[in-house]
Formats: sequence, structure tokens, C-alpha cells
Amino acid sequence: MKKAVAISKINPVYCGDIGCYGLGTFPPFETQDTLVEMGGSIGLANGFAHVEAEKTPIAIIGDSTFFHAGIPALINAVYNKAAILVIVLDNKTTAMTGGQPTPETGIYATGEEAPVVMIENIARASGVEYVETVDPYKIRESVEVISNALKYVKNTGKVALIVMRRKCALNISSIANRRGIKKPTYEVLEDKCKACKVCYNLFSCPAIVEQKNGKALINMLCIGCGVCADICPHNAIAKVGEGDGEWLKLWW
Repeated sequence: MKKAVAISKINPVYCGDIGCYGLGTFPPFETQDTLVEMGGSIGLANGFAHVEAEKTPIAIIGDSTFFHAGIPALINAVYNKAAILVIVLDNKTTAMTGGQPTPETGIYATGEEAPVVMIENIARASGVEYVETVDPYKIRESVEVISNALKYVKNTGKVALIVMRRKCALNISSIANRRGIKKPTYEVLEDKCKACKVCYNLFSCPAIVEQKNGKALINMLCIGCGVCADICPHNAIAKVGEGDGEWLKLWW
């Protein structure tokens, strides 16, 4: 997020919402300037767009919160020509309250099959012309998508919406454990690690901790997502164990 903001050379105001991503308020992320109520992110961004001309509001909202309270605010933003970027963090579940299904999940709470309601379709039906979808685990692609959306907002003065979709890592890890599915394993290569602190200070993964010598160590909390290996500037994190074939299928 911050890298895309820097590339786009904008002055952002981050409007947060209610969900796991509320932790983004704290260091090292600090990407939520407001955190008020469910659905408040888009509504506040709409307001800021009309009173803070020198800033670009970025609304950050989860998928279940979007379905619950974000849609009216999105329509209002389109109608009032608010120059804002809406980022929907879509983990295909109501994660904060126990993993209940959402209208996009395709099942009811009873486990029966249900219609699938896609966030992208709702956004387009609400009048949003710029709608993109990206896998947040693909870091470079995500930076590019966010940068392009911010440029669109800045140049057109219209709403842009990005759906960042990947299933909840905690849910996937729990399912894998119950089914006995082997996860990939990653390890810090001591000879390559420069103690730059990117993985545990900036990426801030709870599975990566600092050793006494400043170098990183991956602990048992690792779920095998592999993002740390992608962001390490020194290629000091490597996959040392392959997961079962069913592992990748769980994510989609």
C-alpha cells in the first residue's frame, strides 16, 4: 500500500473499517487514520474527498463489512463524484466473528449451496467504472494495481475499486490441520540473512521473529504462504519443504 502511494505521489488519508484489518492502525502498517463503525470507511472517504482537496482518500473495508454496510456508501460516493479509492479486502469469510459465510461464499450457514454474489458485480452495478481484482499475495502485481487505480482517481476525479481476494490464512491453516494436509515449509538462510528487519519489522508476520544477532527466524506459526520469500530483498528465505497437492487447492 505505502509503496503504491509513494509511486503515485499522493497525500493519502486512510479510512479504516471494522474487521481484522483494524490492526492496520498500529505500527508498522499505520494505514488507518479513521476507525469508526461498520461501513464508515467509504462514507468518511466520500466526505474527505469534498473537504480535503489536497488529499486522496483511500477506504479500506473487508468483504463481509462491505456486504453488511458498505454498499449504500459506495453508491453515495459514485453519485456525489467522490475521488476516492475503495479497497475491499476479500478473504471470503466473516473472519472476525468466527468464519461465517458471506453472500460471496456460495454456501449458507447450514452448509447448503447458495447463490454467489460477487463484489465486482455490485460495484459495477453501483456505477463504479474502474474495478480491478488482484491476489494480495502477489506483491508486485498488487503494487501496480493500486498505483494505477490511484492515478485513475487523481486524473478523473471518480471512484475506483479494487478487490484484493485471497482466502483467510487462519481458516486455511485450520482446515489443513484437521484434514492432515501437509503445508509447505520455509526457512531463513543464515548465511544470506543481512538482519535488514524487513520480514519481521515491515512485513510484520507473527511467524517471523528476531534472534539475538538480529537475523530472522521462522517459527511454528508459519502457515506456508511464502510471501516472506517474495519480499526478502536478499533472497534469504527459501522453501525447504513442499506441501501436499491439496494445499494449493484450499486457497481457492
